[in-house]
Amino acid sequence: MKNDIQINTDSKDPVFKALCREAAGLMKKAPVPGVALGIYHKGREHYAGLGVTSIDHPLPVTPDTLFQIGSISKTFLATIVLMLAEKGKLKLDAPVRRYLPGLKLKDKAVAGRVTMRHLLTHTGGWDGDLFTDHGRGDDALRKMTENLHGLQQLAPLGNFWSYNNSGFYIGGRVVEVITGKPYETVAKEMLFDPLGMNNSFFFSEEVITRRFAVGHEIMKKKLKVSHRWDIGRSSYPAGGILCSARDLMRYGRFHLDGCRLPNGKRLLSSRTVKEFQTEIMPASGPKGIALSWFTARPGGANFISHGGSTHGQKAELTICPEKKYVALAFANSDRGKMVIYPVLDKALGGYLGIEAKTPKFIAAPAQVKEYLGVYTHPLANYAVSKSPNGLTVNATLTDAKKQKLYGSFPPIVLRFYGKDKVVAVNREDRGAYAEFLRDGKGAVRWLRLFMRVLPKKK
Repeated sequence: MKNDIQINTDSKDPVFKALCREAAGLMKKAPVPGVALGIYHKGREHYAGLGVTSIDHPLPVTPDTLFQIGSISKTFLATIVLMLAEKGKLKLDAPVRRYLPGLKLKDKAVAGRVTMRHLLTHTGGWDGDLFTDHGRGDDALRKMTENLHGLQQLAPLGNFWSYNNSGFYIGGRVVEVITGKPYETVAKEMLFDPLGMNNSFFFSEEVITRRFAVGHEIMKKKLKVSHRWDIGRSSYPAGGILCSARDLMRYGRFHLDGCRLPNGKRLLSSRTVKEFQTEIMPASGPKGIALSWFTARPGGANFISHGGSTHGQKAELTICPEKKYVALAFANSDRGKMVIYPVLDKALGGYLGIEAKTPKFIAAPAQVKEYLGVYTHPLANYAVSKSPNGLTVNATLTDAKKQKLYGSFPPIVLRFYGKDKVVAVNREDRGAYAEFLRDGKGAVRWLRLFMRVLPKKK
């Protein structure tokens, strides 16, 4: 990766130009080959493309370069679901089996009770990280939802927020059944076209004739192009959209304006928009969860946001309706968060006068022993032990062959900043929030780490 980072921007705004310089410096350190930035504030849009689309076949990144936005796609699904709900096509609190009678999950009681609201708030409670590729046919999503019955139930339905990709596969399949159309067609007709998102796509053949960024990953301590591209059509409702910074800004401003189009037409009522953006329960650290959106209150203002991560690409979208502010960033490296998060924090300070706060550490509680033990996940076990200033987590893959292939993982060091609340303070996980969760009797039963709830081994 070259030391010089080319910055492509027409903005004369000194705050935005400072953001670009900050991003360029961080890109060298991370490393990240390409970044796209967008800011909307006080009625003005600012865009920049930095670096290149690929280290193997470099083209300059521009505001029209396509990036994978990953899980930001989940908010598109939620928007579509609420539009269908307002049309009387579905009910958020009706059992999903009303629309998918054949839905099977490992916990039969959960399969009968789970609702669309559970799906959109990640409160299904089962392991949601299934990424089976069922091909490119129109039946991909149907096949995926017919094969979720092996996923382990990790927590009671509705009790806790725990990131669940497969819940959005189910939600996307419900949309297909209700509309009688493939999910991608529905997204285009109900959102892309009305919003003028003409540079937004799902399929690689739509992208290949345009300028697009490829992912990059650190492999054997070197930055290389990731040759994994598609996450699989069966996962598209959870993370399949590709778009440009300008198009994602159209989407961000749509939500900023209460789901109102530029011509004034509403796609959702003000009542539904309020429900859409209102926190339902705590998520990780200072964030809560609404209907698909993460919520937070930096500086006392209400923010909604979502991030995305695919094969060597990262993205983030942040919206503050109160301040009429939208910020977005894309990066084409698995180290992308090392650029995106600091730059967006700096943007908050520069435009809104809100300084990013870091938690103040406290001493480990006297009863620290109740947190110790092994917390399980279908893919890995996490052993929590005491360390001088807090806790240490050591991860071991449950698949012995994969463990041998990938070797040992560096331990995660956690510091307490509140009752049952911890944050990672070392390596790339620095700043990642985690929580210990208790059962009805007050005993520590789960650890929420990397946004997933992990039950404690008895």
